[in-house]
Amino acid sequence: MKGHYWNKVSLIELLENKFQQYQDRTAVIYEGNSLTYRALNNRANHLAKKLRNKGIVPNDIVAICSERSLHLMVGILAIMKAGGVYLPIEATTPLERVEYMLRNSNAKLFLTYKKYQEKTSSFIPSIFLDEEINEEECENPRPCLTTPNDPLYAIYTSGTTGLPKGTVLRNNSFVNLIEWYTEEIKLDKDETTLVYTPVSFDATQKSIFSPLLTGGRLLLASSDPYDPSVILKYIQDYQVNHIIATPSSFYPILYLAEKERFETLRSLRILSLNGETINIKNLKNWLRSYNCNATVYNLYGPSECADISIARKLNPYPLLRDDEGTIIGRPIPNVNAYVLNESGQLADIGEIGELYLGGICVGNGYFDKSLNKGKFVPNPFNENEIIYKTGDLVRILEDGNIQYIGRVDNQVKIRGQRVELEEIENVALRYPGILQCTVTFDSDKNCLTLYYFSKEILNPEEIRSFLKNKLSGYSVPSFLYQVSKIPLNKNGKVDRPSLPKYIIKTETKKEEEWSELELKIKEVWKEVIYTDVKKDDIFFHVGGDSLSAYVILNGLYDVFKVKITMKEFYENPTISGLSKLIKEKLSQGASEEPKKNLEQIGANIARTLSEVDLQQIKLKYQEINQNLFETVINSNIRHEYSFPYFRKSKHGFKGKKSDIYHFVYEVVLDNTSVQEIQMMFNKLLESQVLLRTTLKEQGKEFICNEYSYSPANIDFIDISAYDEESQKKIEKLLLNEMKDSIYQNWENPQLYYRMCLLKINVTKYKLLFVFEHLISDTETGRILNEYFKSPSYSSSIVQTDDFRLFLEEIYRLNKDEKLTKYKDSSQYRSLRNEIELFYQKNPSYKKGNPIILSSPKILEIDMRTIDRKVGNIPMHYFLYICTNLLSIAFKLKKIPIRIFVNKRNYGKLNFYNTIGDFSETIPVVFDAELQSGELYYLQYKENNDYLTNNKIALKSFRDDPEIFNVIYLSCPFTYNFLGELTDEEDRYYKENASNFHSLPYPILGYCKENQMTIIINNGLKMEEVEEFEQFLKSLKISYKLTNKE
Repeated sequence: MKGHYWNKVSLIELLENKFQQYQDRTAVIYEGNSLTYRALNNRANHLAKKLRNKGIVPNDIVAICSERSLHLMVGILAIMKAGGVYLPIEATTPLERVEYMLRNSNAKLFLTYKKYQEKTSSFIPSIFLDEEINEEECENPRPCLTTPNDPLYAIYTSGTTGLPKGTVLRNNSFVNLIEWYTEEIKLDKDETTLVYTPVSFDATQKSIFSPLLTGGRLLLASSDPYDPSVILKYIQDYQVNHIIATPSSFYPILYLAEKERFETLRSLRILSLNGETINIKNLKNWLRSYNCNATVYNLYGPSECADISIARKLNPYPLLRDDEGTIIGRPIPNVNAYVLNESGQLADIGEIGELYLGGICVGNGYFDKSLNKGKFVPNPFNENEIIYKTGDLVRILEDGNIQYIGRVDNQVKIRGQRVELEEIENVALRYPGILQCTVTFDSDKNCLTLYYFSKEILNPEEIRSFLKNKLSGYSVPSFLYQVSKIPLNKNGKVDRPSLPKYIIKTETKKEEEWSELELKIKEVWKEVIYTDVKKDDIFFHVGGDSLSAYVILNGLYDVFKVKITMKEFYENPTISGLSKLIKEKLSQGASEEPKKNLEQIGANIARTLSEVDLQQIKLKYQEINQNLFETVINSNIRHEYSFPYFRKSKHGFKGKKSDIYHFVYEVVLDNTSVQEIQMMFNKLLESQVLLRTTLKEQGKEFICNEYSYSPANIDFIDISAYDEESQKKIEKLLLNEMKDSIYQNWENPQLYYRMCLLKINVTKYKLLFVFEHLISDTETGRILNEYFKSPSYSSSIVQTDDFRLFLEEIYRLNKDEKLTKYKDSSQYRSLRNEIELFYQKNPSYKKGNPIILSSPKILEIDMRTIDRKVGNIPMHYFLYICTNLLSIAFKLKKIPIRIFVNKRNYGKLNFYNTIGDFSETIPVVFDAELQSGELYYLQYKENNDYLTNNKIALKSFRDDPEIFNVIYLSCPFTYNFLGELTDEEDRYYKENASNFHSLPYPILGYCKENQMTIIINNGLKMEEVEEFEQFLKSLKISYKLTNKE
């Protein structure tokens, strides 16, 4: 959607254009049925005429009570076409609550299904959507009378009085939001958006209109009980590209997808999470997966302000912070955010204050105007504007982003829905016999508990039934306890921590007898239920919900290998009921033991691998790479230049095949044809110039010839007939051959990488790559996987700036001037001086020799036990702990060190998606008396920023004797932090910890899940080890320090 329409047209006017533009494209899909834009428009026009005939005029409220369906979409559009304001109501909403909404909003008409006719009211007319189906050509009933400033829809949220409060949103507010959103995520007409959130959820409104405004497909999930396996099947079957959801509802989908290494989520390009704080730990495994192609957005905004007012795109996985989920971002266009402190003044950077929102996002307020007071208030900085008081505590970070801290009141979020604890309390007080009550929220268990006081013993199940008829399902407390009194603290407020002490125990039944089967089921329940349960306790009455039910289903399957559907679970929500169901299924032979799919492994009988086979495979590999080489060099030479790296001649490893000088990558491709893989590889060959550049060693340099692009015909080696063990043997042979062939001939021009395509089975292929370090660093793997796993093969592969530009702009341009400038810098002078002081204090160490032990130490730390004052990302922890280690070992206050990085940005030049060797070391002098890792990181960043802003690559000065001596020979310490690694990489580094040639960094660190590992090669004496352990204990962290023999 191009242009800025929020102040020019209404939403329905924008949609009318799309109905004409995309008439024959599929607009909406539900349970196998679909409507084109033309059919959807015709149906909506027919119904809109009927609404007009019923007397609907502009700005009338029309309620629509429905689950997700085709009828829902027809109804909403018809209301808009008739000039009305739609009020979505979930079909499961209790009757009493529905009637209140209709009266409070002064609704003129009620749209629903015939099966929900008991929810219809006598005081307003009704229309049954399932009786209004007409797809005959029908023009819009009359020109749209809706203006941008008119209301668009109304939403009801939890209210403190015991009754829900309805708020009204204008067209211009929503159009501003949806215009920004569709442009920001670049939603395309060929993409599919899945909606599985409730009809009455404000985020659902974004979900249904964003694809319709871009010509895309809207896929509505069925309205059965929430089942992540069903949602995941939708994503896979329809290749869903875009989802807006609450974090809590998406985590179980990730849990299920992880079993297939997230392959079922490969199509997902945009995931927008809103409604509650994101727990980044629940996303990490997916975000780091090769199968993750999605960009994740954190969206924030109250219903009163068009739902989304502030937004932020999450950092890519390597840059994720632990508190990333609390950083909500910056205001979207035409929205203003104010953070005011207790004095009503603008808060300083980092100061906690309350968030106020202003601008086009602010809605028309509540139907009950008395509720507006104190919420919709005059803007103290603009007397002509009303701003909304959110009740959210936030702070502005130094980079301008806003971080969510918490609430100023008793409002909480349950599965993304706003819940006022006072509303539940006020409803509960209407139950006969309850004299006092209070509701608590446990954020860890995500559940509500009602404590109530009465002079008589009350039945909690009758109270629960009463609450169910008056509250939304997510607002009904999981636990109900009668107490002997509501305790107060010294300030006269409810003493919530003391409430459990006063629970009245009304049951004195003898201890239950449990069967072995029931005990196993109980153990599964303990994954999500944190209280002791009885055999006949209903899951949803003891803290369970539809999201945690899925965890139970998976747990039961893991234990019994019996598949239970969500419907069966709802019908048998007790341990005793599930026990009977599982017994029945087991007796019927329904256990699903894992079975091998013979088609997927290639054949029923595996072929024997012979030496002749291996030789033929080797020859085929050589033929593939020779053809690739000839394709490259038979094109025209575009550029010839010298490649100034002299690592080989300086360090003389010519002919060696050590792992530190090459990088091995593999990319697994499922359900992809050879033709598609060839097309992908050729696009990669076209975009990455080093893949069509030959290098020839000549003295201390390499001569590079960059050739024009010509498409290569990439053949494959079929190994599908061999068993898994034989396939691994073949891969090992090929990888060794690929490494050897790069080192065979330095004097003649050659490509400094090798590739091979293997057919694993009928649906799976594997690409193997080996890159020489001259043209590659550790980021090459990321680039390859982002490219080959990208649905479009294009968004990730366009190399940013050319590698040759890096050599010219950074390596060669003004080299002498840069060298002089760097030698005169305070960073370099400080480094040189501290290095000299170090060798004066430690004369036993010689320059140029790494300070290492023959038996290094491995430190393993549980990152969950690290105090936040140390920092808030793993890099902070690493710098803080390692710098204190060196300070203790060498009695230093200033520590000269080199930090190994892959530096891919220099000022405006960005090489993020460029294949090449951008490895660099950043020299820093750390002040060992700093009190947090974040401060060490800032010291590093200051040095890095100096190099970036001045376009300096230090390795371009390696031919200068002084620089080479100071930085590369004399600097006594080196850090290398690798980020998060896999289990396989973790094993590799621990096994090779004593091999300095494999791990050429005196201090190397990485993390895996919640554990940080630091391999220490620096010389430590026993008393220094003890002192270092005392330091670790002072941090109160959980750790293990071992020797590597």
